[in-house]
Amino acid sequence: MGVFGWLGRRREPSKYELLGRYTYGRRPIRPVVGEVPAGEPVPDEWRKLPLLAPVERVELMISLMRRTVGEVLPQTLAYLEEHCADAELAVSDGRYCVVYSVDSMSGSTQYYGGGNPLQPSWPDELVVGGIRQVRGVWDKVQVLLRADA
Repeated sequence: MGVFGWLGRRREPSKYELLGRYTYGRRPIRPVVGEVPAGEPVPDEWRKLPLLAPVERVELMISLMRRTVGEVLPQTLAYLEEHCADAELAVSDGRYCVVYSVDSMSGSTQYYGGGNPLQPSWPDELVVGGIRQVRGVWDKVQVLLRADA
């Protein structure tokens, strides 16, 4: 065994570990398996996601996006229709999201967390850690894209 033998045994992080590390403030994130418990703040259409196959999950989310933001995000929808491989319901500290697995043009898979419109998550501050937050420009976002509209 060579000096760097441990490199060959190193496990790649799962999509949930990656998202938890970089998107959800290092909080663990896990997929929802089975039915969502009654009373949880989850959009009705999202409740179906854990019970569907990956192709059906993608179709459901694209259909929902088409009805809600299709007019203002047509290129995003077209890209997702072409490259999205899965859309899974997940939860982190009681906050629900949809985890999108998107096959990039380079052949790798990228993971994105889509926030829950029933659980807004942006901070009250306009700048956090030197990064401007959406609250400061929320009034400039098209009404169709705003959950509070």
